[in-house]
Amino acid sequence: MEALFALLPAAISLAFFHTLVGVDHYIPFIALGKSNNWTVKKTLLVAALCGVGHILSSVLLGLAGIGLSVGASKLADIQDVRGELAVWFLIAFGLVYMAYGIRKAVKNTPHTHARSSNTVWGLFILFALGPCEPMIPIIMYPALTENGVFALVIITLTYALITIATMLAATFIGLKGLQMVKVKQLERYTHALAGFAVLACGLAIKVFDI
Repeated sequence: MEALFALLPAAISLAFFHTLVGVDHYIPFIALGKSNNWTVKKTLLVAALCGVGHILSSVLLGLAGIGLSVGASKLADIQDVRGELAVWFLIAFGLVYMAYGIRKAVKNTPHTHARSSNTVWGLFILFALGPCEPMIPIIMYPALTENGVFALVIITLTYALITIATMLAATFIGLKGLQMVKVKQLERYTHALAGFAVLACGLAIKVFDI
């Protein structure tokens, strides 16, 4: 149990800082929530759904690797591939959405419900595809090998809850901050700016490896 109590602070701090430094964990929700005129409640709900998909995909991969006796290094390689795909998906998503926003601004056409739904699904796929890199090698494997299944469950749940809570907190603060910015002239370009923000996140992750 001593090792479990030693792992808990590590899981909490790692989940918090990994999520906070990874701007892709909240900026897309802030930008797209604002551009689609989602309520704060809906934006946070979308963020929570994506957070669950983000965590669950890595948990399932980790459990499959443990069950099949796949080494942590091999799973880390798989996570690296997933991460690379997720970054390019994020860049493509931002680019396409920015192009859509520019087209919409030029034509000055109203936003459609179908487009909003596609945005939600696009975000969910992005986060389900994206790996939670530290989870398997730093959290799940040490918890299991040093403390057993009970520790694995406790540490994994702790990491997941802190990750999602940090996503929601950062998204909420960002949304409240944007509510104080009232620039009427830019309202026509909110979709283009949202797409640019998502694209910038992807490029920042690719260039600076954050």
